[in-house]
Amino acid sequence: MTQNKNKILLIEDDEFCAFTIIRALKSDFDIIHKFNGRDGIAEAMNAKYKLVLLDIGLKDLNGVDVMKTI
Repeated sequence: MTQNKNKILLIEDDEFCAFTIIRALKSDFDIIHKFNGRDGIAEAMNAKYKLVLLDIGLKDLNGVDVMKTI
């Protein structure tokens, strides 16, 4: 990761969607990807992000509940 890029947390359990998002944004942002809500919550609590991109239909937790927790 470079220090001059803003960090984005991507919480997405679909590999194709995650790949597409990362590919589109990686030149301008440092992207940390978590595959499930629990890991996403833990990551969000331990680091600062400019933006969280969150799948609303995660398999382990509802995306709305993840955001409320964060």
